[in-house]
Amino acid sequence: MDFFVLQPRINEPELRSFPMVSHALEPLRRKGYLTTYNSRTDKLNFSAITVIITCHSNVLGLVKALEPRDMFMDAPLLDIENPSFTPSISPTAHMSFLRHFGNSWLIGQYREGLRKLVDAAHKKGIMVRIWGVPDSPRWLRWVRRTIA
Repeated sequence: MDFFVLQPRINEPELRSFPMVSHALEPLRRKGYLTTYNSRTDKLNFSAITVIITCHSNVLGLVKALEPRDMFMDAPLLDIENPSFTPSISPTAHMSFLRHFGNSWLIGQYREGLRKLVDAAHKKGIMVRIWGVPDSPRWLRWVRRTIA
């Protein structure tokens, strides 16, 4: 399964592009390549491509209205306890490591906090996507540059 992540412009609060995106996905939809959710049967059927729209909560109403649903919302991991975020709405949750923890490795309470968020998402059946993770601690990068 692959994810096709779409990020609409932030300055497009009413998401005028939503119908255009839906139309562009029609060939994949007809061939059965898209992950779908059917609210009548409460079944999430994963397929080759899962379309995820990542942005602010203004997508939630649009995604909920799709039937059958073949576009989903990327839930904010920091708000994973929100009951609106279920696998049928948000099969993935996201966060920026850099924005929330900076450019360092996690220690102590921060590591435990992130673990609790990931566990909460997994308990709900939601996969986690974290970006902006540092490659290695600064001191290790310095050592690598020094001995290279």
